[in-house]
Amino acid sequence: MSIKQLHIVLILFVSINISITSSQTNTKCDYQNCPIGQGTCFENECVCAIGFVSLPKSDEKCTYEAKDHTIAFFLEFFLPFGAGHFYTLRYFTGFIKLALFLFMCLFWCGDICGIRIRFTINSKWDKIHISFVVINLLALVIMHLIDLICFGFNIYLDGNKMEML
Repeated sequence: MSIKQLHIVLILFVSINISITSSQTNTKCDYQNCPIGQGTCFENECVCAIGFVSLPKSDEKCTYEAKDHTIAFFLEFFLPFGAGHFYTLRYFTGFIKLALFLFMCLFWCGDICGIRIRFTINSKWDKIHISFVVINLLALVIMHLIDLICFGFNIYLDGNKMEML
């Protein structure tokens, strides 16, 4: 590329950037697109208050209340059946963890209360049952540890793909 061509490309880039920037700043910041108590207008830009963020595909600013990762951490710590995931709107992961927890309770309650049908000692079905309980327990413990680390260090995004506070 010659210097003249490079100069033309640079001028085009700057003019396109200026037109995009000017078209974005044509909207006036007011209470309709920057709600009172959730954001403040500063130099014709809506600056969100603590705890509020703007969703990327929304014209309205500062309307989404961000989730707190410490609340999610403590919910997950004390209620290990996916409560932190449900709080952060991560329903799929919450339902998986809830299902694992319910299976664990179902099989252990069956063992402790004597509800399940007892097979003969060393039968094939007893071995399958015990192996399922052990695999389920390992999956639940590993998933719980990963969740505690990710919620504690604020690695997870919430269900709307937004960072937590």
